[in-house]
Amino acid sequence: MAAWKLAPAIGAGNCVVIKPASNTPLSLLIMAGLVADILPPGVLNVVTGPGGEIGKALASNPRIAKIAFTGETTTGRLIMQYASGPIIPQTLELGDKSPNIFFADVMDHDDDYFDKALEGLRSLPLTRAKSAPAPRAR
Repeated sequence: MAAWKLAPAIGAGNCVVIKPASNTPLSLLIMAGLVADILPPGVLNVVTGPGGEIGKALASNPRIAKIAFTGETTTGRLIMQYASGPIIPQTLELGDKSPNIFFADVMDHDDDYFDKALEGLRSLPLTRAKSAPAPRAR
């Protein structure tokens, strides 16, 4: 996901500061290592750590020219709030996650897994409306 956000920004001649999710920084750090010899120093900057503190510092920093965020709606609201002070333009992709994907062999066995798959499918409209917990993501 980071690549399709980074490529246009870097291609347009911008330096980028990217903060991966706190629980999944490794893939982005590996990608940064792979492109380290291609990009000039300082073009791609990866900042890891607790999202609340670092996200607030980035989203409220007047040196930031644009914010792109993909994630939870609650966090997106905070980013909008933080960026409203220095009036930083934002692109926010907010909402639910964890789509249900069923392969053809899911019906091969009438078992607990099949029952859970059907339960997840039935609860999809409720979880999209945020009126019930989203068990697929737990």
